Amino acid sequence: MAVYFAYGDVHGCLDQLLDLYSQTQQKIEEEFSHRQDVFVVFLGDYVDRGPSSKSVLEFLIQLDPDRHIVLPGNHEEVMLDYLTADEDHLLRTSGVWFRNGGIATLASYAEGQSHPVFNPHTRYDLASLASARALVPEDHKAFLEKLLNNRLPYWKDDEDQLFFVHAGIDPSKRLSEQSHEDFLWSRDPRLLDGSTKWIDEYLVIHGHTPCGDQPLMNGNRISVDTGCCYGGKLSAICLVGGVVTSVLQSS
Repeated sequence: MAVYFAYGDVHGCLDQLLDLYSQTQQKIEEEFSHRQDVFVVFLGDYVDRGPSSKSVLEFLIQLDPDRHIVLPGNHEEVMLDYLTADEDHLLRTSGVWFRNGGIATLASYAEGQSHPVFNPHTRYDLASLASARALVPEDHKAFLEKLLNNRLPYWKDDEDQLFFVHAGIDPSKRLSEQSHEDFLWSRDPRLLDGSTKWIDEYLVIHGHTPCGDQPLMNGNRISVDTGCCYGGKLSAICLVGGVVTSVLQSS
């Protein structure tokens, strides 16, 4: 019967993150200070599109791991692919990342510096792409590697039948049959419209697919992505014993 605060996609929106986190801490202090089983779950996609990806990662890195569950999203995977690509794959991985907001992330690390990759009229070469990678410090790269390589990309609470993951699941497959791609990239319409009950019968809490201006509770899933980087608010839901008791949103 734990307490969870599950956050939607941040996408470099530091101000909204700090505001929502302050609200969360206030609620914990007012209502749950007597409990030790209170966790804040971040559902992935911390970087890209918004202006402050570097600072968002710095915020996450310093959190207490005993009270915070930080899950990877597909944007962290694409960023790490670029940071770790060999020369043969650098052009391809940079193209994928840059089309999905990676330029904004690199700009947050540049701190006013000019660089060829920030010019949309520049034809990128391997040298400029490799030098742009040096903007990202090693501890941030190590954080992404740990996030994606050293742990499961989901959090499961068997007592409350809760399943936290970035993108969702394939509702026709059991947990043991799900792929890494399902967890980070899936937009299965059977999950999204609530028409198919997951065979493992957990309540799935996810981000990845913007759902409007409020978290969407539909069948056996809850989407918490309310399009923060597109002008919406950053949202979090509070679950107590597997039941949503409140919704918090950035100002």
